Amino acid sequence: MLVRFLPLYVIVGRSVQVCHRRERLRLARERTSNSGEAGAEAKQHYNVYVVALDRKVLEHKRFRDANPDYGGRKGCVYVGMTGLSPDERFSNHKKGHKANAYVKKYGKYLRWRLFRKYNPMTFEEASRREQWLAQRLRKKGYAVWQH
Repeated sequence: MLVRFLPLYVIVGRSVQVCHRRERLRLARERTSNSGEAGAEAKQHYNVYVVALDRKVLEHKRFRDANPDYGGRKGCVYVGMTGLSPDERFSNHKKGHKANAYVKKYGKYLRWRLFRKYNPMTFEEASRREQWLAQRLRKKGYAVWQH
């Protein structure tokens, strides 16, 4: 599977630099690790979230290929993480702002029962929890798309 990291322009000091996803993650880790005790509470504002997707998403070969063992009994979901509230992030997906194409077109609603108990958390915890939650939902029989 070919994975591409699209560039993002970030402002560092007074200059604008091209920054790929891996680099953005590294910079975010540095920002949170450099914060002292005063910022310790502030950095626990990241959330994981799960969006229910319409089953029409299965018409896409890439989605089916990412879920070869999907049996059709459970639904299709998208798992993500955000520094916003899950409601705000879902709204942004539907509006097309930094949206995943599957969520924009097939997203129905947030599946609160699948993620509520894990939030909020630090950036690092959210990154790990997103991966873990996607794997867990696949094992339970869901078809999962995750960025």
